[in-house]
Amino acid sequence: MRNILKTTVILSAIIGLIAGVLLLVPFFTPFITSNVFLSAFLIIGAAVVVYIKKSKFVSLIVGVLLFIIFLAPLLTPFILLSIFLIIGAVIIFYLKKNQLIGILSLQDGTIIGAVSGFVSLIAASVVYIPIWLLINFIWGYHQYKLGFGGFIFIVIAVALLISAPCNAFAGMLAAYIYEKIEDKPFDFQSHLEIEQDD
Repeated sequence: MRNILKTTVILSAIIGLIAGVLLLVPFFTPFITSNVFLSAFLIIGAAVVVYIKKSKFVSLIVGVLLFIIFLAPLLTPFILLSIFLIIGAVIIFYLKKNQLIGILSLQDGTIIGAVSGFVSLIAASVVYIPIWLLINFIWGYHQYKLGFGGFIFIVIAVALLISAPCNAFAGMLAAYIYEKIEDKPFDFQSHLEIEQDD
């Protein structure tokens, strides 16, 4: 179980870091999209690069970057919802698909879900909060009129307390679905079965 939790923590941290970076894109999007010349330059430059290289890989990268720049403000609620609700199930699906874990009990799924929800939100916060504070300090861009103080830490603590149980439930649900799908050996005993004293 220790190796599974280590893999879960690493995968959750990577997903959290990516989510933190994607959550920062809307702060820079108004600077890019408000300037028509900069937007046109980005699109024309991307088209020229794709035309010159004529590579599917380069065009894929350019398309993904433009997608992130222009549609990230619309994706922010979905990114937050995925961090809060489904990261635990996604991690379990990945571990099962790559055969890193065998048969899961409901308790195992709950633990993996809770750990993945907690770690992914911490990783997203580690990326998001310092850069958000830097943007507020340098450009004076204040979306919220609140000072730094202890308020941001209270918000993070409450978010962590909400994210872990939600992802624990998602992990338990994923383990339950896998339990119904998979064939268990006859002598399999779940961690949740209470041992009776003789």
